[in-house]
Amino acid sequence: MRAGQDPPPAASRQFRPTDRVVVEVDCYAPTDAALTLSAQLLNGKGEALTDLAIPPPVDGKSRFNLPLSSLAPSTYVLRLEARAGDRDVQQRSAFRVVP
Repeated sequence: MRAGQDPPPAASRQFRPTDRVVVEVDCYAPTDAALTLSAQLLNGKGEALTDLAIPPPVDGKSRFNLPLSSLAPSTYVLRLEARAGDRDVQQRSAFRVVP
């Protein structure tokens, strides 16, 4: 995967703590605006648990690991935020960690 090969996408939003989850974000921004990405892991109530490190986009994509090994079985939310110039957009995706 690090060599640039595209992993097959998963339709499921349920994962085990031993699964390796790779998140890939397509990034679109005006060419004259600097793009910054941030991500947070939230609990099921929407409270922030931790900030996640996201590498800068390369060729319009950013790929990072979502650590699950320390998470208890529950529902979580991945919040992504992109900023370019004076524009700001957020996306939230819920997923479940199962035993």
